[in-house]
Amino acid sequence: MKPLSLAAWAAICMTSVLTACHENFDKRLEREAREFTENRCPQEPEPGTRLDSTTYQPEQHVYTLWYSLAAANEAAMREQTELMHRLLVRELVGDVNYKMLKDEGITFRYVYRSQATGAVVYDTQIKAEEYRTH
Repeated sequence: MKPLSLAAWAAICMTSVLTACHENFDKRLEREAREFTENRCPQEPEPGTRLDSTTYQPEQHVYTLWYSLAAANEAAMREQTELMHRLLVRELVGDVNYKMLKDEGITFRYVYRSQATGAVVYDTQIKAEEYRTH
């Protein structure tokens, strides 16, 4: 049996989160992010980039994806921060797996750290106004 991709797993988790009563949305999304981390992380969505965990901060309505980068990807990230943000927005706009979260206006935060030092290489947020206008 072929393992589920990150996108497929996220879709399953988010669908189960959002089919529950709306009053429990934040609490359930926080739990689902934690369970995703426990069951599916770390994983390597592309060579040199590892998804270490996901978190949700209910008080700010921020869903964070925590990545770590190999040295080659770290260097490229430092040089292309503006391009990276545009690519993340475009990817998020087209990602149907996060549709329900986007419908709720959740802010998506992406944090990339160096695998070698643990230092933050890139940290950006994409708010609803940004992904809804593209």
